[in-house]
Amino acid sequence: TNRNECMNNVAKAYVDYHKSNWVELVKNMYELVTEQINEVEKAVISMGEYKFKLAYSHLDDYLR
Repeated sequence: TNRNECMNNVAKAYVDYHKSNWVELVKNMYELVTEQINEVEKAVISMGEYKFKLAYSHLDDYLR
């Protein structure tokens, strides 16, 4: 449940803890997930805030 609680907190923070209707919720969660995917893609090419740990550097060529 910790992962669920963590993602719930991320989602709530993303919408600044405001209630919304279903359409707004889906739109906001789509935007959030899109941003997360973009961060992963940037990590793969070593251009973002996040970097692979040295232990996973062998995946670098595989993921590019």
